Amino acid sequence: MAQRAKNSKRQNASVEESRELLNSYLANTALMLSTPVRLALLTTLVQAPRSVEELAETTGQSMANVSQHLAKLKNAHLVQSEKKGIQRVYTLASPLVQKVVVALQELAREISSEVVRAEAALVAPELRAHVSLNNVLADVAENRAELIDVRTSHEQTSTPVEFALRIPVEDESDLKKVLKAASKNKPVYVFCRGAYCITASRTAEFLRENGIQAWCLRETAVEFSLASPNSKLSKQKQPKRNAGENEAK
Repeated sequence: MAQRAKNSKRQNASVEESRELLNSYLANTALMLSTPVRLALLTTLVQAPRSVEELAETTGQSMANVSQHLAKLKNAHLVQSEKKGIQRVYTLASPLVQKVVVALQELAREISSEVVRAEAALVAPELRAHVSLNNVLADVAENRAELIDVRTSHEQTSTPVEFALRIPVEDESDLKKVLKAASKNKPVYVFCRGAYCITASRTAEFLRENGIQAWCLRETAVEFSLASPNSKLSKQKQPKRNAGENEAK
């Protein structure tokens, strides 16, 4: 009986140690997300692999600062890198990293009125689509709506959404290309790099000014790939398209 009690006490101690270790690891992972620069790096890497130089240019940070943050993210197993020529190219270590970042945005939106106001200042609420991603994909699959990807060509190639019309938007002339290619008689959903990217909202606003039913989506390319299988488009229903094909019609 004494031996059994001793073994039980040892097991309980082991359980508590394991719980403490797990909570410590989770806290360390959360700590990696506590710096705005690191969040910016992660959301940028969601779209496409990038070098330190590209990340510095995209985030507006110095290369030295970006390198330091990337080293911490790599040690935490949130990003990984590969040597390509003289450059080291970084990617997310797992698609789950994207899910965590999106969940963090959703939580902040739920609990903070300041976040809601900041988002509204960034993107006008009336431009946001209030339809679930699954419903959007279903409508696109049945040719009841159109989806337009306005990210850069590099991002479109790295994380393609095969059922979207791809038109990179960088200036006014690109907006005119979208207008020319967009459907005039059904809803148009535009997406870029997520909830905080203004390219999609800017495009949707321009389309509305020209009489097109347009909304911008919060979701990124990765979220499209993680959507319910029942809502995904089949290639038979929605063939791959690009701006050139649409303009030719």
